[in-house]
Amino acid sequence: MLDFSLHLDNPDQTSFLRPSRYLKGGMSQYPYRMMANAVSKGVRVFAGEAVLSIDSGMDTRFVIRTEKRTIVADRIINAIDAFAFGKIAGNVARDIQNTKQFQDLKYTSCATVDAWWDDRFWERSQLLQGNTLLQISNHDECFNLMIIPNYPYVKGSNGTRAAYDDGVCVETWRDLLNSGNASLLREEIRAGMQRVFTDVVVPLPRTVKGFVHEQAWYNLGAMSPFNNEDIRKWAVRPVSLWDVSMVGEAYNPAYSSWTEGAIRSTMWTLREKYGFSFPCLEYLDLGALNCASQGSQF
Repeated sequence: MLDFSLHLDNPDQTSFLRPSRYLKGGMSQYPYRMMANAVSKGVRVFAGEAVLSIDSGMDTRFVIRTEKRTIVADRIINAIDAFAFGKIAGNVARDIQNTKQFQDLKYTSCATVDAWWDDRFWERSQLLQGNTLLQISNHDECFNLMIIPNYPYVKGSNGTRAAYDDGVCVETWRDLLNSGNASLLREEIRAGMQRVFTDVVVPLPRTVKGFVHEQAWYNLGAMSPFNNEDIRKWAVRPVSLWDVSMVGEAYNPAYSSWTEGAIRSTMWTLREKYGFSFPCLEYLDLGALNCASQGSQF
């Protein structure tokens, strides 16, 4: 069970009224471009190596072991999500894992199905009433939320996110995807759309592609004694003995499921431990991307 009271702290930040932004090439472009930018400034990046352990001795320097190498560091900024971090061995990792705050972080799985259509049937529906449809939500249907991108490189292919669910239907989508029966999946998408767009004939989608994101985003467990601000402050230095910070959406549950959480989490650590300046960080009505661009170092 999850504690959803955390979303009441900042309801505007989780509102679907804000425009969704997706990078050309997909959300994976975020880490790819960040790594490319870091490498251009002399940072060494070792991709594709799982961290196996994080230890430290009496000199408080850290020994990080991966599948291929051993790295020694004076301080750590960890961006590994809570589920994966929970599998890391070593006395430093274990001390963080043993904190109550870490143990109260609970992940939510999310199923998505993308669909490409030969016919933009939704544009003929009276539901639009002359408007441009960007999203449609129906919690009575397993698709839950349909997203219709309106930017040129996707609009031209009639691509949509035809199912976006992190609730009771995740297991239904998981079974459909695991069955390997694309025809059954296409029919389920079509049928769900047809029950919403009752005034038009919904065709079968041309192509479907689905995925279950097992650790899609994080919330606090039910009855947790902590709130959003407690977790944010804890993540800057989870264990006083170790100079380790935890950054990412998992460690800023006030903005669960959005890149906003990851960006704000990172800015708090950079400001409180490394002297960066983000005067607008407390302004909840300013998106984190805009706030970051106003920082003295960005």
